[in-house]
Amino acid sequence: MMLLIMMDEQFCVMSPSNSPCAACKIQRRKCTQDCVFAPYFPPDNPQRFSYVHQVFGASNVAKILGDINPAQREDAVKSLAYEAEARLRDPVYGCVGVISVLQHTLKLLQAQLLTAKKELATYVGVGVGPPPMHGIPPNAPQLIMPDQLFQAQSQAQAQAQAQQFAMAATRDQDDMMHQDILRLNHVIKRGRQNGYFQEIRNTRR
Repeated sequence: MMLLIMMDEQFCVMSPSNSPCAACKIQRRKCTQDCVFAPYFPPDNPQRFSYVHQVFGASNVAKILGDINPAQREDAVKSLAYEAEARLRDPVYGCVGVISVLQHTLKLLQAQLLTAKKELATYVGVGVGPPPMHGIPPNAPQLIMPDQLFQAQSQAQAQAQAQQFAMAATRDQDDMMHQDILRLNHVIKRGRQNGYFQEIRNTRR
């Protein structure tokens, strides 16, 4: 059973065996009850802190967490962890590269949906009539066969619906990514205002 200890309006999770959090374990230091890392870097997920430590540095992360409202720390850590992992995968573009790919995919889906709508318009506007019947002038308006129209409409509707589902999924991913970036930008802005990242390489330890 986990014991929750409240210290200065923040919760620090300590196991009965006093297992250090991932941050303290990686840094090989004692994990105290008021450890600022403990609530957000549990011992069973060391990779999360490892990524953040490599990109931002432990001391800078501690300063950021200490400078913001405790209610915002969980979102800040999630944003830092996402940015750190994306930066390690793509040192040049980071998470901006992921956003660019999603935006490009969304544009392609929008173009495909527009094409499907145009095809549907041609099916509805131009019908294929039956063979000429006795007594009907050749230049008489052609009739649209119900079966042919229904089949064309069903096919176009299914294609448009598939495109809409794909666009909705991509839009949801893009919205989630956008929210993460907004939170991350807020955290980094606060860090820059306080001079946390001026000498980030020299302060890592």
